[in-house]
Amino acid sequence: MRASTSTEFANVSDELKERRQWLLWKWETVGENKATKVPYQSNGRRASSTNPATWANFEDAGASFERGGFSGIGFAVTKDDPFTGIDLDDCVSLETGEIAPGAMELVRSFDSYAEKTPSSTGLRIWIQATKPTGECKKPGLEVYDRGRYFTVTGWHLAGTPETIEPRQKELEALIAEEFPKPEEPRRGERRPYDGTPGEKLDIEEFLASSGVLVLGETLDSTAEKVFKIVCPWVHEHTGGDRSGTRVGQYADGALFFRCEHSHCAGRGWAEFREEVDPRVPAMVKLCKARRVWGKPARRRSA
Repeated sequence: MRASTSTEFANVSDELKERRQWLLWKWETVGENKATKVPYQSNGRRASSTNPATWANFEDAGASFERGGFSGIGFAVTKDDPFTGIDLDDCVSLETGEIAPGAMELVRSFDSYAEKTPSSTGLRIWIQATKPTGECKKPGLEVYDRGRYFTVTGWHLAGTPETIEPRQKELEALIAEEFPKPEEPRRGERRPYDGTPGEKLDIEEFLASSGVLVLGETLDSTAEKVFKIVCPWVHEHTGGDRSGTRVGQYADGALFFRCEHSHCAGRGWAEFREEVDPRVPAMVKLCKARRVWGKPARRRSA
């Protein structure tokens, strides 16, 4: 895949350029041969999407990229800026450049600055809005407004504005359609293991059979068993950090998964089990929540 040029960076929206929230990134292999975009500072040290001390202005980031050694530049979104990024993955044909109808419908409905991503197979729409609380991520579609950095290419999508437009109502409609809120449990109620009625899953046996890398057992005053593990989504953690992930089981059999990394916010036992359980068919894992861009989404009336 090709890299951006300084000329293409000139296409980046001015609203982003004027903020000191820029960093660089490199393609690196983390974990089990997973290529990921690792953030860096111009001095070669790691950057963080949540540490402003590691960011730069647009001009300095661009100049560092031009000197070589980096794969691209990126922009860190925070709660203090008005921006939200919407990632549409696997929606652009490498052979023809054609955009899938469902993705194109979203581009038109948001009518704001959009560009192709480094893979050339995805799109990113930039808007001014605040994302409703809760995780908004599934295969094919991700939405973030803080605690994250986005790659920026300057490969402006023809036909979209050069400016980042306010689109709060449109974002809320998208979230309601694609990420409906689950029913809230009653206060004090735990969500037990959702398996065969009457069956109590043996967490140690489950971890062993699913191939999860266990780092050790730890103590927890509220649970019967707790294990430190390597998160199955470790490739999404900043720098591939393997710390901060635990699974456990209460005396009544209820299970939990907790990961301290922002990329795993909103993920619980159900998502963890679906990711690692060998009894869950591969196509179910891939397709259960996948956003298919071949067809336009049904839009809810305002």
